[in-house]
Amino acid sequence: MPARAPIVAFEHRLTQDLSAIMGEQENLAFNQALLKRFVNLMGPTDPFRPQVKIILDSTGAPLEEALLVNTWDRDARGDHARAVVEALDPETAGVDPLKYLQ
Repeated sequence: MPARAPIVAFEHRLTQDLSAIMGEQENLAFNQALLKRFVNLMGPTDPFRPQVKIILDSTGAPLEEALLVNTWDRDARGDHARAVVEALDPETAGVDPLKYLQ
């Protein structure tokens, strides 16, 4: 199994407002401590500021090499330099996510 398979499975259920996870809190099998450890394992403590790979330029053209960026990084003014503004369906966008899981 690829090392990132659990991450993909987790993110598959994750919505931008975390409602897929938050709705599970009443479930006796839901483990908040495990979720917190998973989020911390991913890097930042803010799940809305993940590490991402940029694979398309601003015009939608594929980059020669994917650019790995941290959305929690700040610029010289202290502002976040990058942010995730929208989650896209890979099939609709014509992207094979497995190609970028390296």
